[in-house]
Amino acid sequence: MKHLIRTLLFAVLATLSAFPQANLQPLSGNAYIASSYNYGGTRPYAPDPLYIDVGNGSTGASTITVRFGTIHTQTGDNFMPFNVNAPITVGTSANVETITPTTVACTTPDQLDTCFVTATFANVHGKGEPIVSGSFGLQEAINRAYNAASQSTSIPAGGVVIIDQAWVNAGGANSTITAATPYQTVALLDRRFAEKYWTPTQTVATLLAAPTTLTATTVGFGINGANTTGGTYTGTSTYHYCIAYVDIMGNEGPCSADFSAATAGTGSTNQIGFSAPAASAGAVGYIPYISLASGTYNLTYQVPVTSTICTLTKIETVTPACAVANTTYNQTGSAAIVSALTVNTAPLHLLATTASTTAAYIGTPSGRTTYAYAPHGLSQAATEGWTSVQQAYTIAPATATTVPSVIATIPVPQNSLGLIGRTVRICGKAQEATAGSTATVQNFEFLWDAAGSNTTGAPVIIGQLQVTATLVTSNADNWSFCWAGTVSVAGTTVTGGTIVPSQGQLCASYGAGVLSNCGPDVLSSAGTGSLNLAVAGGNTQRIHVVWLHTTNTDANGVTMQGLTVEVL
Repeated sequence: MKHLIRTLLFAVLATLSAFPQANLQPLSGNAYIASSYNYGGTRPYAPDPLYIDVGNGSTGASTITVRFGTIHTQTGDNFMPFNVNAPITVGTSANVETITPTTVACTTPDQLDTCFVTATFANVHGKGEPIVSGSFGLQEAINRAYNAASQSTSIPAGGVVIIDQAWVNAGGANSTITAATPYQTVALLDRRFAEKYWTPTQTVATLLAAPTTLTATTVGFGINGANTTGGTYTGTSTYHYCIAYVDIMGNEGPCSADFSAATAGTGSTNQIGFSAPAASAGAVGYIPYISLASGTYNLTYQVPVTSTICTLTKIETVTPACAVANTTYNQTGSAAIVSALTVNTAPLHLLATTASTTAAYIGTPSGRTTYAYAPHGLSQAATEGWTSVQQAYTIAPATATTVPSVIATIPVPQNSLGLIGRTVRICGKAQEATAGSTATVQNFEFLWDAAGSNTTGAPVIIGQLQVTATLVTSNADNWSFCWAGTVSVAGTTVTGGTIVPSQGQLCASYGAGVLSNCGPDVLSSAGTGSLNLAVAGGNTQRIHVVWLHTTNTDANGVTMQGLTVEVL
């Protein structure tokens, strides 16, 4: 999260020495103690419980009226804790139950009987029954950290929630953490034992869905307020369009299917409008892609997503994206209006099963439907917004000789590699789907994909691990690798950066009991220049892992699995 965590950690450690552990309170505008938000928990440090004024008359889906809906922490941080992602515990003794609200209407929580919570109740509850946190303050602190940052320009995006022994004593456990709704911009600092961070991690292999194919009523000239005087698109030209969902960590899903029969226009000063796509499991944003005039679907280029074309999602800050409706995060969708022509140096769309060509590197989607907090030690990659551990990717298509196959695509958080000396290390294992390949020279390449430094759909090679050995046709071959690249020139322009290979090795194994062959990075030690490491203009930055061979053919595709990312 843009080096925020390290700064906060020093502030936290300095402050903790002045307070006994049981009396931990919010340390700053973007560091929060979970136990301090455990309303209804153990006094004197936890806020008071809230109370029902009008109960539910029956079980099932019902609404209760809360007397007042504001909690007051010991340091005067007062806020409304109810949310559709925050469980609450209602009632006492045999009548107690923990439920999660389905809707919350609480715009004036400081006023009597103006806070309404709807949920599915197993018991009937009456006037005066208490309402307390169902997560022992954890989800409330997470929501508070996110909301305070997202609504203020004076607070850096994101925050830290601290969990400690006081939170454990209140009832918190690992299961409470993994059940919490995660935010990319909020990390958990676990101080119960040895210090470690918990950050959002992919928990299923299920990819984000491809959005519904666009139509003449969801994209085109004159759609959603697009006009005919403020843009640069020619009304009589044919453009190809698609959109892709983005998950909470900035990973993209596959683009929608090809559409080119947009509404007719005239002249050459048109804008193009996009309707907001429907909500989809795991999606918090979307990115439009448009080809050049008379282009092709495989060469649809990323539209720079800025606040001038749509309302940006604030759930993640890795990949600029227009907002998509998402009830878990209380987000509504946003239409988009594009004025500037896309350019052929911008990143291309991602597709799950489409093979690349030597002219168009088609990345493979990494967006997933489900995330949960998981511990990652003190990994800088995890706390800066990288998806540091990725689920297995879909099988990359088999390709002909010298044709690249993108087997993994990694979004790069903004500003993460914009400093001299920053090093990214990528390790993983790839495996043939079935036996049959006869290639003799195999390469695993690492490509920098960013607007301005690309060349007509082709990113720039920054690492090339190579091994020479004939694959065994009777076995499913395996490769394992680790590669690291270091920024030697940060640059401030779209071609001003340089990354040099600092380490790298590829090992190939051709079946059980067969010895491996290994090879190094064969790129020049001077590294690769003319890279866009700067962040500007609303485009994403990515690193592709590419499987490539230079002799013979592949019979089957390759699955990328066990991919990890570190920032040093």
